[in-house]
This record gives sequence, structure tokens and C-alpha cells, in this order.
Amino acid sequence: MRQVIFPKRRSAGDWTELRARSEKKDLWVEPQWRGKPELGPWVTGDGQRVVDVIADGHCDSLPYDVCFEQSPDCEGTRRGDILWLGGLPIGIVSSRFIRELHKLDVAGWSTYPVAIKDSAGQEIEGYHGLVADVTGNSELVSGAWKAGRQMPVYLATDRVVGALLAAGVDGLDFSTATKRLPRR
Repeated sequence: MRQVIFPKRRSAGDWTELRARSEKKDLWVEPQWRGKPELGPWVTGDGQRVVDVIADGHCDSLPYDVCFEQSPDCEGTRRGDILWLGGLPIGIVSSRFIRELHKLDVAGWSTYPVAIKDSAGQEIEGYHGLVADVTGNSELVSGAWKAGRQMPVYLATDRVVGALLAAGVDGLDFSTATKRLPRR
């Protein structure tokens, strides 16, 4: 059994920021679709930002299929439990990350299927799109919860972080939350 050692508690109900690793050795992905302009604007016919539609888990409402491909700026292959998307407000997390949220019975989040390919065009399995809580009432919330938007950073309670670490979910960066914290 793996022992998890936590830093001294800061206060009851502490929060931790969870984010993708973005070192050169990490796998970076980016959304692709038929007809995607190189520089944008990436908007739907009715003016919505395509990235926000994807981030909110509504890929199926787009008139084209979205696939995530290894970024041409990426040389790395290390697959984390959260994948780096160059700062886009889209969350892609591992199956083991999702399994732990289910085990903990964390409320307020959902997933959507994602297709991911490496630079050779081979499918990468074991990942899901994650839509985190934006109300501030869950133990896992989007880092932009106050604005009601998705963000590539999550805030999680100590209970969630402890369970993730105990389950071996460590292919991501953890840091002390410094923002105004969600209500619970």
C-alpha cells in the first residue's frame, strides 16, 4: 500500500489546485476539426466560441467531429492524468481520475467522450473530457467557477486530493489554492 504524506493542514476544508503538467516531456494535445482555421476565429455559425462549446461537453452539438491530436509543438509522450491543452479551458482527464471521483461520490461534474491521437495518428485511449462544477458547491470545481466557466485548472478539497493520490493519480501538478475558495 502506498503511503501518502500531506503537508501540515492549513485550515479545515483546504483546497488544492490541480493542473496538467506541461513540461517538454509531457503529451500536449489540441482540438482539431474539419475546416478549422489556423488562426481563428474559432466560432460557430451562431457566434459561440468552439472551445467553450467543447469545454462545456457539447461537442455533439457541433456540425463536425472534434478530435484531439498531439500538438505539433509537443515532443513529449508522457501521459498525465490531466492532459495539457496549451491553456485552453478544456479538461481531459484519465480514466483512473474519473474512477476515483465515482468512488468518492463527488457531485457536480460530468464527462464526455474524446478521441485522442498521437503524432503518428494512433489512438490514445483511457481519457475523457471533464466538465467540472461551476457553481462552487462541489468538492471539485472549475478554477473559473466564479465566472461560471470551465478552465484548465481545477480546485479540489483535501478529501478528493487525498483519494486521488492514494489511488496513484499523480500525473498532474498539485499546488495550494490561492484564490477565493468555493462554498460547500
